[in-house]
Amino acid sequence: MKPEILITGQGRKIAYHQTKGEGAGIVFLGGFSSDMDGSKAIHMEHWAKKRGRPFIRFDYSGHGQSSEKFIDGSIGDWAEDTFEIISHLTSGPQILVGSSMGGWIALLMAKRIPNNILGIVGIAAAPDFTEDIIWNRMDDMMRATLTRSNVVYIQNDYGDPYPITKKLIEDGRNNLVMRDPLNLSFPVRLFHGTADADVKMDVHDIPFEENSFDVVICNHVLEHVDDSNKVMREFYRVMKPGGWGIFQVPIDNNNPNTIEDKSVTDPNDRERLYWQSDHLRLFGRDYGDRLSKAGFKVTESDYINEIDPKLVERYA
Repeated sequence: MKPEILITGQGRKIAYHQTKGEGAGIVFLGGFSSDMDGSKAIHMEHWAKKRGRPFIRFDYSGHGQSSEKFIDGSIGDWAEDTFEIISHLTSGPQILVGSSMGGWIALLMAKRIPNNILGIVGIAAAPDFTEDIIWNRMDDMMRATLTRSNVVYIQNDYGDPYPITKKLIEDGRNNLVMRDPLNLSFPVRLFHGTADADVKMDVHDIPFEENSFDVVICNHVLEHVDDSNKVMREFYRVMKPGGWGIFQVPIDNNNPNTIEDKSVTDPNDRERLYWQSDHLRLFGRDYGDRLSKAGFKVTESDYINEIDPKLVERYA
């Protein structure tokens, strides 16, 4: 189906698809060099249609079916495109779903028009990636080439090499959002796989203010980190009062105490002691006590004996 076109104040022609509905609207913000026909955007659109919810997916300028050249764009341009879409096509607070770079754009909208936002969902969100991922990984030769030629090309696992321009890097520095704490007055949900090769967050020092999140889901992370107690305290710090979390780890129920020894570095020894070569500890029955010391009110549930045995057999 042919998209509709919004002409921005800058004269850019932004292609979009809009689904009408009732209730809070959802705006999908795509990633760097992605387009609105990607699988996540289409899936979200189908989800919204089934539930009668308003939904918008669109292409930033230089992306997909919108006007301009990708190589000429920047974070500020794409944030402005997003602002125009929200301002002209929506009414009332919106839920922003940002994938990769879209997570950065969503946070820029949170700073610019917080009253227009009901919540943010980040899917492998990549705020500040032009500085923290691209620039910081460039060697001196590549940086010199960028300064001299205004563009370099970097490998892209999804297709042709990305053109990285001097404008993109410099404009990105003018739009960084993670250098200072973010005061977000609405719910934020961040989904991030631990196998992501590009976007990483140090959970020893989470870059969010206290009481930022209603829910924290931590799935098999604490056995991998350098200091699990510090990470637990960080999760507690960013969780709102009355919030809740799920913190899954391997537990040896035959051992009353967690075993860890920083001198154990051999992968074979780690696998023997901790059940996996990249684990740094194996939690024991004191795991709940450790979470309690971090500040959490802990509920221990023997759920495996509370659910249908057929489900256990099927999924375990």
